[in-house]
Amino acid sequence: MRQQKSLKELIAYCIYKEKETYSHLPPAVIKEIMVDNQEMYQYIQQQYEDHIRPLMVQIVEEGQARGEITDKVSVQAVLLAIQIYMKSSGEMLDGQAAHEDREAFVEELIHIFFYGLCGREPQ
Repeated sequence: MRQQKSLKELIAYCIYKEKETYSHLPPAVIKEIMVDNQEMYQYIQQQYEDHIRPLMVQIVEEGQARGEITDKVSVQAVLLAIQIYMKSSGEMLDGQAAHEDREAFVEELIHIFFYGLCGREPQ
């Protein structure tokens, strides 16, 4: 995560790692471990606050400085969008099973994250 990669590359990497995790552990098991188990949930929340969130703030700020993220949105709004997306990633990745080209489907999800439904990639 600390490598000099674009924001898009980092988000794609996270989605692919999530996909890899879901291929080894069913979403119900992950939910049981990470949400239903209160001790584990609290540990994960603490790790997020202490380590992951500061790193994500840094990544978003660097993305804004490089012009990858518009200055029209705050760091907090970007973090919320990422958090919402990641919380839904299990369902999105489960949905890819119905598609012939699963890799293309993941690319579509990444595109929607970055450019929205009607957005266009920068030229």
